[in-house]
Amino acid sequence: MYGPPPAPWIRPEPRKPSEIAFGAVAGLLLLGSSLLNGALLFLLCFVGDGCGSTAMSRERVCHGSGAAQVFAAPWVSLVAAVAAAGVVAARARRRGRTPWLALLPGVLVHGAGLAFVYASIWG
Repeated sequence: MYGPPPAPWIRPEPRKPSEIAFGAVAGLLLLGSSLLNGALLFLLCFVGDGCGSTAMSRERVCHGSGAAQVFAAPWVSLVAAVAAAGVVAARARRRGRTPWLALLPGVLVHGAGLAFVYASIWG
């Protein structure tokens, strides 16, 4: 073998069982959120049906770019939630702490996006 041995910071540390479990749980939450967003997207296809009637006047969805915001908000919030959870988990791993607390910011960010959709349609 020629040259110096590889630096210890280049060689990754083996994953702990709790980190593997965290990855599995985070993946299942991502899958469940994606299925929820898909079902919500299907239901949102029918939101504009009441735009012509006076009984169902949804101003934000019926006029302007509100419909695009309502369709995009769950997916944008899901991407932001994954990014937030990833950043918090990476910081926790670098500091030697548990990554499980990283799920909370992800859930809160995605919940805020779903709350925005709810408030846009029925609020």
